[in-house]
Amino acid sequence: MAIHVMSDIETWNLSPSAPLLVEIGAVKFDGEQVIDRFHVAIDPADAERYGFVPDAKTMLYWMDEKRAEARANWLGLPKVDLYAAIDGWSQWCGLTPMDQRGSHWGKGATFDNVRLKAVCDRLQLEYPFTYRQDECYRTLANRVPHVGYTQLGTAHVGVDDAESQAVHLIQIAKYLGIEL
Repeated sequence: MAIHVMSDIETWNLSPSAPLLVEIGAVKFDGEQVIDRFHVAIDPADAERYGFVPDAKTMLYWMDEKRAEARANWLGLPKVDLYAAIDGWSQWCGLTPMDQRGSHWGKGATFDNVRLKAVCDRLQLEYPFTYRQDECYRTLANRVPHVGYTQLGTAHVGVDDAESQAVHLIQIAKYLGIEL
């Protein structure tokens, strides 16, 4: 059975080529359940060393009261440098043998996967997936809106969003009768 990865990032800049990542959450899952979790908070001052900068519109989004719990969660986490965070995520993803590795999922046609690859490229780290493995959870979820989504944990906490999305994707696959 294939082991898939669902990644969810939180950023302070939405630029596809220069996102300021502040959190990476990811889960490994098979066609039945989540089997492993990865979560890291990134020191934004360190990310600036690589040319990633916040933008005002995204910062205003994070200051909204609706995201107070996610902000508090991030503030309470130890922060690591950007290189260590991306390298750690990449190595964690790569722990699945290539013959068992399935797809890399995210809200990825334009967001999570693209930005993670851009940061890997900027840091000269290998992106742990081929272009054939990148999949867009958002596209599939939008096509089957009647399969309900349940937020597990706190919205906008990367690992909680990744787990919620993976569980939802498993439900969608079962509904459609497709094997992940």
